[in-house]
Amino acid sequence: QCSIDSLLEKTINHMIYMQSITKHAEKLKECSTSKLLSKEMRIQSFPCDEGQGSTWSLEAGNQNISRIMVENINMGGDMLVEMLCEECSHFLLVADAIRSLHLTILKGISAACGNKTWFSFVVEPQNNESIHRMDVLWSLMQLPQ
Repeated sequence: QCSIDSLLEKTINHMIYMQSITKHAEKLKECSTSKLLSKEMRIQSFPCDEGQGSTWSLEAGNQNISRIMVENINMGGDMLVEMLCEECSHFLLVADAIRSLHLTILKGISAACGNKTWFSFVVEPQNNESIHRMDVLWSLMQLPQ
């Protein structure tokens, strides 16, 4: 026993939910290829002239730092975060660091890349907060190597 009004309200809520799923699926599709891995395999170093929207971290001197890339995906604050680490056990540590910045992880992937492990996260800010990619990069650089 549903009134037409309540049935219409449920239908509208369902349509809004389906639109949000489509929106998230499109965001995930946009960043399906790894920029970090393609650069790593091609030239074994990071370019300094990437477009505005990407921030990179790399090895400095003899100190071994995880390679990190944080890129703005769109104007809504969504970001692609990629890391290449020596240890495969850092996935949950990285995910926890990302969540502590009030970012929602939409997609997280871990894959072996030679003797290193590649992590990729698509994230969005919670509650329309504004966070800069440098804040994410700095937080990830502070993780134990």
